[in-house]
Amino acid sequence: CATARSGAMSPALEARDRAVSLVQAVEGDRRTQSVIMLFVAQLAAMDGQVDRARQTYRTARDMLDELGQGVLAASTSTDGGPVEVLAGDLDAAELMLRRDDAALEALGENYLRSTVAGLLARVLVMKGEFAEAERVAERTRSLAATDDVDAQVLWRSSLCRCYAATGRTDEAVALATEAVALTDGVAAPILRAEALADLAVVLAAANRAEDARARFSDALAMHEAKGNRRGADELRGLAG
Repeated sequence: CATARSGAMSPALEARDRAVSLVQAVEGDRRTQSVIMLFVAQLAAMDGQVDRARQTYRTARDMLDELGQGVLAASTSTDGGPVEVLAGDLDAAELMLRRDDAALEALGENYLRSTVAGLLARVLVMKGEFAEAERVAERTRSLAATDDVDAQVLWRSSLCRCYAATGRTDEAVALATEAVALTDGVAAPILRAEALADLAVVLAAANRAEDARARFSDALAMHEAKGNRRGADELRGLAG
């Protein structure tokens, strides 16, 4: 992107530095510090700082556990899971997401649980476990509130990949298109980039190579503009 070529700080790194400053500014408010640290962890992982990202989200979760923040502590996988995905450890991401899914179910909390389940479905797709991914995606659909864009996009993006893997390409393209449309006008560039990448995959499965290349290009541009180096590298591999 233009920002990267100019040598200026990427949006992800700029946001990370601002968030680190906020952590220092709210010293003494450990709950707020923990929430900001989870945000910092994802931004560090995008830049390839895997060790720092892992240490940050684990410290934040420990702090929330100590504070007795049940629902918050049980949903840290919404940040830690993507960190492990960017780190290339899908097994760790799955374990973390399953743990939080069970904890949130026990607490009777469904709003955050739908996002956790949606991320779990996505990880299972990445592992090629399509039957289990489809089951979890359907569960996400049943849990997702109509106004929860993250969960609504996640179940569609995961389920479309499952359909494409089993030859249901028309249904896959329709679901993937819906997922991308849900991100229109939403300030969530990574969510949109991932939805575009999933659309590209199912378009390729439907033998629409030119359309697939265009969507991959769109997704890659969004990752690069955000400064998500790890996500961009993974996408190039997937596109190849």
